[in-house]
Amino acid sequence: MQDMDVERQILLSIQSLSLPKLMPALDKLRKHPSARAQLAAALLDLEHARRGSLASKARIPEVAKLLLHIWRNGKPTALLGGDLTLTKLWEEAVVLLRLFESKRLSKQLNDCWDARKDAPRLKAAVAALSPPGHRRVEFAICLYSLQLARLGVKEAQGEFRQRVLLLKEAFFSPALASQLQGSNLGLAQLWQEVQPLLTRYFSHPASKSQEVFVLSSLARRMASTSAEIPNEAAFAIEFWRHAQERLQLFPLQVQLEKKNRTFFAELPEGQERLVHYMAQAKHTFSSLPIARAFFSMLHLLLAANQEGAEREACLKMALEYFPQKLHFLEPIVQLLAEGDAQTQAQLLEGWLSLVRYVASFMPPLWEASSL
Repeated sequence: MQDMDVERQILLSIQSLSLPKLMPALDKLRKHPSARAQLAAALLDLEHARRGSLASKARIPEVAKLLLHIWRNGKPTALLGGDLTLTKLWEEAVVLLRLFESKRLSKQLNDCWDARKDAPRLKAAVAALSPPGHRRVEFAICLYSLQLARLGVKEAQGEFRQRVLLLKEAFFSPALASQLQGSNLGLAQLWQEVQPLLTRYFSHPASKSQEVFVLSSLARRMASTSAEIPNEAAFAIEFWRHAQERLQLFPLQVQLEKKNRTFFAELPEGQERLVHYMAQAKHTFSSLPIARAFFSMLHLLLAANQEGAEREACLKMALEYFPQKLHFLEPIVQLLAEGDAQTQAQLLEGWLSLVRYVASFMPPLWEASSL
């Protein structure tokens, strides 16, 4: 069938809406492989079905599948070709498609919520979410991936990390978060559960690397801590692990969960690497409170092994990164204090040096020479 013949069959098929004797033209149109012919035939079948045609009603599943595929890829302006009748039928079809898609996704989300405590069932329900790339679908996969991580599904952490930017975007846009949750109670509950973490660590816009660190740390921790939201102590360990495993700038091979670890095995080389790491990371993680506490204490360790101007420079940096809220500092100090005697001595010397340094600026209130 040539293009001109296709256009003629479309015209005759449109006329079949009022002249049933022209229905054979619609039969011919259905057989044509062109996208325009297939769209026109589907729209006309949908209208005939609405008007009571049994033959067209029998084709509804096939018609719905085709129209959904086209709709998900955007308005088919070129395929409609400016035809007023087809355009009107398309607009009417879109209303039905939206309703159908909403009900279908709602059912899939409810299936995920019902299966939230059963890893195999939940994994299957999450895999069934569609269409891929749809923002509500991606939002749901992100939140339910956390639940899967809690249930011990390791690959769920990767699914979560791929969607961290959407979670961050929703955190900073209440309107978007509301839109992504919709009226689904399961998504609303999961979103509420993750709010304490996001509020604590993303009170200000963050860099992409910082987002990935915080949220991927959450996924890793949830795999081993049930439903518990990671606290500052957990993130202190995560940040140290990030420094060692991701950037590979520390020469230290330690098991973070074990005590008596040595943080400065080869002191000169360790110092150089620490300085290099902090120079790279401070721009990436400077707004993350747990990272600022980490940097502050590392500068104290460096200060304990410096003299003169170099020690003063380290102390200045320790003060610059000193966290405003001390509860961020506690897990870092504890993490370092659990090291070997050499590390503990360096940490204590760093603190004493910091006190002396601060006291030197307040002679009326402090007697620096007695410290």
